[in-house]
Amino acid sequence: DNPVELSSMLDLIRHNDKIFKPQLEIYKKAKRFHLDTELQERQRCEAFIAELEQRLASAESSSNASNSQGHFIGAKPSLADYALLPFVRQFSRVNRPWFIQAPYPYLRKWLDSHLQSRVYSKAMTKYPLWLDTHQDTLFHDV
Repeated sequence: DNPVELSSMLDLIRHNDKIFKPQLEIYKKAKRFHLDTELQERQRCEAFIAELEQRLASAESSSNASNSQGHFIGAKPSLADYALLPFVRQFSRVNRPWFIQAPYPYLRKWLDSHLQSRVYSKAMTKYPLWLDTHQDTLFHDV
């Protein structure tokens, strides 16, 4: 609805896609292969994670406690929230015990609220593989 917010959303998504996502892949690889660089790779990812945490903290402090926004941009979930969700989720799962105690309470709350949402559960519905049964699967609002 707001051209300034749209521009901010697109900038945030661009940063995610061009900088954070490639770094996240390096971090995941370091963890998977037990490389000595895991900590450094996570810290490189954390630059963006800390920015997201700050956005959420600012949104919460600008709203009253009973009406917490909990979104990166605007008063409701936006393109930015949905575009970044899979990558923040991946980051949170690389080293789950670390993420649970990491200094990102607003980001954890944001992630948990999305993972528990009806929209997310509908989007993540498991469908049978059409190659296994050769049956048609219709995607529609059930």
